[in-house]
Amino acid sequence: MSPLKSTDLADLTETEIIGRAQQGDAGAFEHLYKQHSRHVYAVCFRMAGNSSDAEELTQEAFLQVFRKIGGFRGESSFSTWLHRITFNIVLMRFRKKRLGEISLEDTFDTDDEFGTLGKQFGRVDLNLTGLIDRIGLMRLQKWVGGLKPPAYPFAIDRGLAERGEALFRENCADCHAFGGSKTGQPIPVEHVGTDRHRFDSWTTQARDGFNGLSDFDWRYSHFRKTSGYMAQALDGLWARAPYLHNGSVPTLADLLRVPGDRPKTFTVGYDVYDQQRVGFVSDGPDSKAAGRPFDTGRPGNGNSGHLYGTTLPEADKRMLLEFLKTL
Repeated sequence: MSPLKSTDLADLTETEIIGRAQQGDAGAFEHLYKQHSRHVYAVCFRMAGNSSDAEELTQEAFLQVFRKIGGFRGESSFSTWLHRITFNIVLMRFRKKRLGEISLEDTFDTDDEFGTLGKQFGRVDLNLTGLIDRIGLMRLQKWVGGLKPPAYPFAIDRGLAERGEALFRENCADCHAFGGSKTGQPIPVEHVGTDRHRFDSWTTQARDGFNGLSDFDWRYSHFRKTSGYMAQALDGLWARAPYLHNGSVPTLADLLRVPGDRPKTFTVGYDVYDQQRVGFVSDGPDSKAAGRPFDTGRPGNGNSGHLYGTTLPEADKRMLLEFLKTL
């Protein structure tokens, strides 16, 4: 096949030009390079953070395209296919050397100097040109992981809290303190006794289904079926009401009561804070007007279990609650 001139290519559709490139037409491939190289360079620059690496990665990406264009079947747009190749080229580079620090502001800029639009959340991307920005997700995870929980905004009785800390260490720290022996580990549902509806709904079949997804060129592998719910660290606990995995207990004070004494129905969604009971106000006409009802009698909403601390004397419960405000 004789190479077409650029003037001839101008009369062809991109699909036709790709077909020519697949048959070895150097002019067609050059045309595709000129059409897409600025976008590929912009992606590489945004991810690598410097022009030298971006230029090298752009060349690597188009070398890979040259090798693989025969396998392009048109199941997605050419730009999507090219973006995926570019993304994987950069990922391979990052695996070979330590990922440098790039600020979130750099990641999400729009209308950069290369004439490309940055990521715009909330906009429909029919061509899937954004795909899944795994490098961005890694940076976001690291940033979120470094955030500190908001401090309790009301007064704290420091004397009570100091005595409550000793109770926390004795009764709660193994499962709920950073570094606790069981923190981050599944606690058998039979042991903790909380509503098992969510636990039972996550089956081995669901696990295998997620781990078997093959929609992208990467695979899930860490979904698993455990013996129960994970014991969580309690940072920012005061703001995390309602409590238990299903939000079935409105306040920490209620959580320190046996299940039979916990509210059977209450309101969620009201933003007025109950400083005594440590949680959001969940009863009364104002909360009902602003929020929505929660019924613990419905499947999955049970408030049973987690009996830890329920046998403490009332004075000790007050000390413990005061300390929990400080987390």
